[in-house]
Formats: sequence, structure tokens, C-alpha cells
Amino acid sequence: MPAQAFELPDGKTLDVHGDRFRVPEILFNPEPVEDLYPSAKPLQEMVLSSVLAVDVEVRKELFCTSVCWRPGTLLRAHVHVLAANIILSGGNGFYNGMQNRLNREVSYLAGVS
Repeated sequence: MPAQAFELPDGKTLDVHGDRFRVPEILFNPEPVEDLYPSAKPLQEMVLSSVLAVDVEVRKELFCTSVCWRPGTLLRAHVHVLAANIILSGGNGFYNGMQNRLNREVSYLAGVS
């Protein structure tokens, strides 16, 4: 994997190799660190669980006004609307491709491929 050079605030250059892909992967697949963090869950599962935990009427208001929601389910046609409403914040949101990956993983988990 080719290194990518990053310039630090002091002007020095840092070459980053495969670590830039392995670090964010833990967020989606925490299995390699489950010995240290046995309760760790994949980010996409936490996002979908949070959405499904919201009151059905609130969910309907937030994600689509014309859907008949059923408790504990998402309708196939509206998962893309859900994914568009996920907002990343903090340092991990700056990983290259993070928003697309999270949208793809949540859609897959919700049964939309």
C-alpha cells in the first residue's frame, strides 16, 4: 500500500501507510479488539439501534413523512433517506470515505443492498 505524506503544523512531514485504513476499520468491525473491549459493537449496529429505539411517530417525522412505520422495522425505500440524515462529528468523521462507508453499512444492515 503506498504511503501518503501529511504535513504537520510544525512543517515536518509524516508518511502514513496502511494504518490509515486499519484504524477506522475497528469502528465497523471491533472483533480484533474484543479481548480488550468485550462490549464493543460495530458503529453501524449502534446507529441502526439508535434509530429503531426512537418512538415510531418521531421516526416518521424525522426521516419520511409519508411512510407507514412498523415498530422495529425500516421500509426498504426509505433507508436512503435515513442514511442521508446521519451526521458525523468529531475526529473520526474526517477519515477519508467515512460517511460513504457508514451509509453503505447501515443500508446493508437494514436490508438494502
